[in-house]
Amino acid sequence: LRTFFTWCEAHDHLARSPLAHLSKPHREKSRERVLTDDELARVWRASEELGTFGKIVRLLILTAQRKSEIAELHPSYFHDGLIIWPSSVTKNGREHTLPASPAVHALAAELAAIVAAKPFTTWSKPKIELDRLSGVTDWTLHDLRRTTATGMAKLGIAPHVVERILNHASGTFAGVAGIYNRFRYVDEMRA
Repeated sequence: LRTFFTWCEAHDHLARSPLAHLSKPHREKSRERVLTDDELARVWRASEELGTFGKIVRLLILTAQRKSEIAELHPSYFHDGLIIWPSSVTKNGREHTLPASPAVHALAAELAAIVAAKPFTTWSKPKIELDRLSGVTDWTLHDLRRTTATGMAKLGIAPHVVERILNHASGTFAGVAGIYNRFRYVDEMRA
């Protein structure tokens, strides 16, 4: 609501936002949930029974990308073993290049053909079914991103490579390093 009322102010629909001096009721706490290897395996197996939603879940696990970026894959994003999201669809507004193994490429291309014809918008019901089938509860789809990033760190993948895979603009690539270091680390991400 705050964003909406601020927009209304900026476009002269309101003289002043009714929420202008309202503070947040509590400080937002960052989630910390990381699925165990067993939970991740159960989610993977259960996802195989869930059609388009299941394909999205498996790609979230395999790529550590944001759910919106996976659910909006388009056939035009595929180039010689790479998936390249244009800046117009990424959260940080930066083009994102991700190397794709043949298995990831095949699954992503299959999903892209489906969602290009009929966008995926139904999240809650299939997630409830995924929880029921897998027996894994108290987690969100975004937790898969954290789980995969944590797994990469556990495997010894350098933090700057994990950040490139996640398409993060903060951390290693914030500030001066982000301005001057334009190396894409594609081979490192592929490995």
